[in-house]
Amino acid sequence: MKRKAQVTVFIILGIILLITAAILFFLVDLSSEELEEQIDYTDTSSVQIFVEGCLGSVIEDAIFDVAQKGGYYELPVISTTNAYVNSAFYLYLSDTYLPGEDQLAESIGDYIENNIANCTLFEAFVGMSITAGTPQADVMLRDNEVEVQLSYPLTIQPEEGIEVELNTFPASVDSRILTLYNIAEEITLTQQEHNEMVCISCLAVLGYEHNLEVLTVDSDEGTLFSVFDLDSEIEGPDDQQLSFRFFHKYYDETIVAEDGCEDVSINIEFSRVENIGNGNADEYIYVGPDANFYFGEEGIKLTDFNDEIIIDNGLDEDVAGLALERGNGFVRIVDAGGLSSEDLEVLDFVVNIENAQFTSVVSDSDNPLENQGDDFYYDDASHDEIYLYSDYAEVYLRVASLDDGFYLYYECGVEE
Repeated sequence: MKRKAQVTVFIILGIILLITAAILFFLVDLSSEELEEQIDYTDTSSVQIFVEGCLGSVIEDAIFDVAQKGGYYELPVISTTNAYVNSAFYLYLSDTYLPGEDQLAESIGDYIENNIANCTLFEAFVGMSITAGTPQADVMLRDNEVEVQLSYPLTIQPEEGIEVELNTFPASVDSRILTLYNIAEEITLTQQEHNEMVCISCLAVLGYEHNLEVLTVDSDEGTLFSVFDLDSEIEGPDDQQLSFRFFHKYYDETIVAEDGCEDVSINIEFSRVENIGNGNADEYIYVGPDANFYFGEEGIKLTDFNDEIIIDNGLDEDVAGLALERGNGFVRIVDAGGLSSEDLEVLDFVVNIENAQFTSVVSDSDNPLENQGDDFYYDDASHDEIYLYSDYAEVYLRVASLDDGFYLYYECGVEE
């Protein structure tokens, strides 16, 4: 009799475990149609299910979008502009520009914050008014998962009943985007050593080890690397397969002097020069290793009387204003730091070019810009910004302890 009772208990426990597993599977693997069936649009408690379902869908869209652009939500300055799919440069000439895991997570969060409202259209909920606040996404990247805690303040006011407030919405999506990024980083660091010599068999082995496929395509913009996740169920528009994309550029044709470099010059117009504390910036430009002195708005020749490009072969950074070097197809500009954290130099200026056009801006690897490309230039040393156009560049430098420097590449032979 005792044995029979034990068997009965085990059977009941087994049934409970089966039911629990079925419920968990049902909750985790709901399709959009099944999710729709679970939502009662007259019940305030269904809002939580609705938002979490939306969040899962938006996370997938974010992963696909960010992966296409090399780990960014908004492309940085050092990225392609005319490619079939524009993406970030991870290797430009000899320097690497890897976004890092924090940037990757932040970019996914930015996408979610800017797109969750497009999914959570509350008009379908009848008999209640739903007011949404500002969303904020906290993204955690794991080896095989992207986990998101979304703070999204909602106030729900039924026609009859008590006002309800919701704020926290968790969701997670199976994804190896962190693995894809790590593979991209490994490829980039390897290529930095070997320049444009791509080891195709190495890429094949790398793909086989992680069940990925790595493809390369050469174009005028550079070499496009696409790392396809063969295990991913995330798809983009028109059933596109998920891939992590990035570009390498091993040389720049604008570095070589070309025909048509006639009477090329630049001038620099200062709009703001302000010193805080012990800052000592002035409105002058010091050119070359001998620090030849130029006033703001004074023309600085990039070609000589024989229409040959002037090469300075260095600059003197120990000056109060901007140090400038003329190179073969580029202009390098540096503002020296050496101040304390309480000091600051603020320099806003425009670089105009005559009889040529700017093609790209690249942060000086020895004197890197801070947070270039984030579209902010507050008055603190952690924010610099450059906006590049064909015939001029708007520059906003904020300098304290560290130097800030950048290269402006240009092309000659531009017809007016």
